Amino acid sequence: MAWWSRKTAGARSGQTLLLIAIFTVAIFLRLALALLNRQANDDHLRVVELLLQKFRHLSRADCPECFHPKLFYVVCVAILKIMGVPGQTLRVQIAQFLNALAGTATLTLILAFLQASVLSARTRVIVFAMVALNPSFIGINGQATNDTFGILFGTAALYGFWRFLRRPSLRPFLKTIAAVALAIASKGTALVIGIALGLAFIAQTIAGIVFGRGCCAGLRLAIVLGIIALSIAVSDYDFSSYRDYGGLGRDAPLHLREPTLVLRPGVVSIADSYLTFRFVGLLKEPMITNDIGNFPWHRTSVWTQLYARLHFVQFDNYPPMWLTRDPHVRNVGRVIFVFALLPTFCFFWGLARRVRGTWRDWRRKGWLALVDMESLWPLIVVVGYVLFIVKFTLDYRDFAAMKALYLFPGMLAFVALLAEGVEVLGSSVGRSKLWSRLLQGGFAALALLYVWDLVLLLIHLVGFGRIGKT
Repeated sequence: MAWWSRKTAGARSGQTLLLIAIFTVAIFLRLALALLNRQANDDHLRVVELLLQKFRHLSRADCPECFHPKLFYVVCVAILKIMGVPGQTLRVQIAQFLNALAGTATLTLILAFLQASVLSARTRVIVFAMVALNPSFIGINGQATNDTFGILFGTAALYGFWRFLRRPSLRPFLKTIAAVALAIASKGTALVIGIALGLAFIAQTIAGIVFGRGCCAGLRLAIVLGIIALSIAVSDYDFSSYRDYGGLGRDAPLHLREPTLVLRPGVVSIADSYLTFRFVGLLKEPMITNDIGNFPWHRTSVWTQLYARLHFVQFDNYPPMWLTRDPHVRNVGRVIFVFALLPTFCFFWGLARRVRGTWRDWRRKGWLALVDMESLWPLIVVVGYVLFIVKFTLDYRDFAAMKALYLFPGMLAFVALLAEGVEVLGSSVGRSKLWSRLLQGGFAALALLYVWDLVLLLIHLVGFGRIGKT
């Protein structure tokens, strides 16, 4: 049995119906969470309130989140002023609805990327379902934070760059640079994209691919890098606060094996935190605690934390409004962790294939292989975000630094590698009817579990709201 053919009208019709259904469910979950939720991981609305009070040049001395770039907050302020919204609850909901719409726009870009890629119809449906219904992605789209803006514009920057590589012209180039600037103006984690695409443009300029050669090429590259630098300058970055915030564990000793406890322990040693994946520990305790001394074994493993936070929205058991002790929720988390091994395997398969292809090109072409950005751009972005996570968790050794959402601005690169792995795995098992159905069933089951995870959270929030009113 072939992996769902792209040629038949029935396949195209089935693909379209499934994509519409997935998109509809994904939008509904985002809007429902934006309506019911009242809290976020951090209080970003305080920044909006200070801006409404005419404060300028905010820093961490004004509020804990005031050191972030200000695009999201400025947009919220503009909307609230136009609408004249008085109450705090309504302001939170409007900010959350704004993020739900931004999350929907991000899904539109990802779907456009998948539809324009050389992938089978079945791969497109599977990958889009994994992204659109991902609980962590929906969870952050339903909170009033600046993360979703960073994700939207980071995705737009990578999508524009991918379009530019396929057909170099002025329009996608300008869209890419504008999106990079907006991403940097939204969230500090988007700086990784600015650096990655800056390096990509430098490599292609040296090779004479993008801007030609000579002084004009250098001038055009300088304009690109200047726009990126200008966006950092005008976004009100407070780098001193970043250094303070991200360096709370920098002065404590870190050993290869001997643990040292800092803050709410996260990174305790190199071996314990970077050379482990505690899957069995996740199955035993599928949630985290925020305590200093009482925490599950897997909390000090960076990769375990990223895996769990990515696939189970209630793993964090935070913000306080989301706290639950429901054993059914915990069991759902356990089952999700098992089924989530499937897309994880596909991602690493796609990553390995892309690395192997780059190595072959290097041996054949030498340095010229490093300017083939059509093949290299996902690797550059993924490696950039992995290095960022390692650096940040080393400096800020509290477990809260181990967040999967910090990787989300580079989402499109992860999607590209996941799609490659799904396509190859699907082609490998496509001749076996049994294995093909098992593969499809595994992804379908995970998608349904993702939805159920969010539905349980929504039910919990409804109950929490009723208790709050009584």
